[in-house]
Amino acid sequence: MIKSCITSNNGEMTHLLCCHTLRQDHFQFAIERGYLTTEFSLYPPKDVTGISRERVNLVYTFYGLPLYKYKHNKNNTNRLEKAHFTPVGILLNAAAIHKAIRFIPFDSGAFFDGLYDDHCLVDSKDEIKNFEVDFISPHNQEVCQAVDRYFTTNSNYLEGKVDFFDDPFTKEEDMLVSLYNDRGISEVDRRAKAFEVHFETTLSFKDDVEAVIIHRGVKERVMPNIEAEIKNLNSKIEVLTYSGSAASISEYVSRMIHVADEHQRKNFLKH
Repeated sequence: MIKSCITSNNGEMTHLLCCHTLRQDHFQFAIERGYLTTEFSLYPPKDVTGISRERVNLVYTFYGLPLYKYKHNKNNTNRLEKAHFTPVGILLNAAAIHKAIRFIPFDSGAFFDGLYDDHCLVDSKDEIKNFEVDFISPHNQEVCQAVDRYFTTNSNYLEGKVDFFDDPFTKEEDMLVSLYNDRGISEVDRRAKAFEVHFETTLSFKDDVEAVIIHRGVKERVMPNIEAEIKNLNSKIEVLTYSGSAASISEYVSRMIHVADEHQRKNFLKH
């Protein structure tokens, strides 16, 4: 199990911000409700077979990085066809991590879809439980311990730079390190080297959100009142923007990553 591999590592570094990514039209619904709900996502997903555990509703996030992707047209191609498919990133505040229940050291969706099968040689998808790390420490420092073990610093983690030269402790860690060292992973889609953090509770804009990252053109032309609506929920939320005329989610996500990285380094990142 991965949890047994990180227990002796440093957990005192600064927490990064958990990031939830969603479509612009779904973001509008979230603003109208005032919170992110668990009702639309299951873990494990309902179409995954061979799972013995009970499925639970979640808000999915990635640690420090706005990386999620989603189906956005009937052919599931990467091209954006309408403005309402444009991604929006929501950065939870530093305190929100204490509401999380676990993290997984990679994208569980890709694992369930078999995209990591060359590295994660498991007999059943149920074995993802051996990669899960439940939060049990007072300050949820387990995720910091994992950053320390596999990346050494928050900066390396944000840049996807693995810094691990020890002998793996367990077969799961051996698989994980093999996945992390796969040179075929793109610089933009770094979900194989990012920590997926799970929340089993709704997350409110009033209490749990620090910043929103939205496309500048969408903010100015499609949703001209959105900043006022956000500030009405919580006047302290920062509204950040990314720009460009890219026609794909990958390119937009790359720009959101840059904005999220810059925000964290500027405001609180110490290590």
